[in-house]
Parts: sequence; structure tokens; C-alpha cells
Amino acid sequence: MGRRNQHNPAEFDELVLSKVEAFLVHNPARELSLRKIASLIDYAPSTLVSVYGNYANLLLRVNARTLNALNQQLSACLGSRLQADSQPIVREKLDHLAQAYYAFAQQNPHRWQLIFDLRMPGNDPLPQWMQSAIDHSFELLMHCLKLLNPSKTPEQHQLACRVLWSGVHGITQLSLGDKLFLNQHSDGKVMIGSLLDNYLATWVETHH
Repeated sequence: MGRRNQHNPAEFDELVLSKVEAFLVHNPARELSLRKIASLIDYAPSTLVSVYGNYANLLLRVNARTLNALNQQLSACLGSRLQADSQPIVREKLDHLAQAYYAFAQQNPHRWQLIFDLRMPGNDPLPQWMQSAIDHSFELLMHCLKLLNPSKTPEQHQLACRVLWSGVHGITQLSLGDKLFLNQHSDGKVMIGSLLDNYLATWVETHH
């Protein structure tokens, strides 16, 4: 059985999180446990408790890395010149943003699902660093919507942001569960494209 002093704190954290992420490549989070993770890294479960406090905090660290990876991919879709881009280009990048969200979930289904399945003990609020990572995802979408129609109020921008995210997220969730009930010529990507086309057509029209 390994001992904690074989690794410094950063090395130990990386060992734990990378092992959990590797497990989630092929297995759902419900098959994980504190004891299972301890066996994966050859440490005692008590060591994990002493480092992370509880199982939920450990999984929260996994979710933080998943969100950071997702945000990096989403940010890459927008590039650095978004403010100067024309409306058609912003609209195209918004589509890339939604499709990147869908693709990330398809490529990392169990890590992605864990973000939404994890519940903190006693319904404790998320730490600020985790909330900031979540907020960043919404900020990317919000920025595009503001560029497409700056005449809307902050409340309208926020509402549209949540509506679009809910639609894309719902399609993604149903697709992962094979619950879209589509024919062989359609898939979630097509549905996301249709959602954006129809919703944003009205959103942009009200700016003219």
C-alpha cells in the first residue's frame, strides 16, 4: 500500500485526479467510490479523506478540471478578434460554440455527466473558484449574444443566454442517453443547428 509521503501535495493531487479521469473514460461515476479510488492509486482511503476532506470535494476537483478543459475548447472557438468580427462571423462562431459543447460531451460523456450529477453534502454552495469556472462558460455565450443584439437589456441577454444553453444542454443530454428518437439521417448536431437558426433569427431581427 502506498503512502502519502511518496508524493508531494501537487503530485498526489495530479495522481488522484488523473486516475479518476482515466477511469471515467470508460466507466460512469456511479461505479466510483472513495475506496475504489484509493485502490486505483494504491493508497489508503483515509489518506484521501485527510487531503480532500470528503468524497464530494474530491469529485469537485475532477469537475473543475473538466470545466477548465471544456472552457478552453469553447474559448478556442471564438478566437481573439470576436469584438471586431462582423455579425455573420459572430453568428457562425456561436454555432461553433454550441457544437463544441455538444462534441465535448460526446467525447467525455462520464466526466461531463459528473458535473451535473454531483451534489454537495448538506446542499452546501459551490466554492467560489468552481462557480467562477461555471460563470465563464455562460460569459462566452453572453458575449456573442450582446454583439448580435446590443440593444437588448442585460436581463434579456441573460434570459436568452440561459434559454439557448438549456436547449443545447437538453439536446446533448438526450443524445447521450439515446433518447432523441431521430431517424438515421438526423442527430443532435442537426437539432442544435435548427435551434440556433430559429431562435437567433428572431433575436437578430429585433435589432434592425
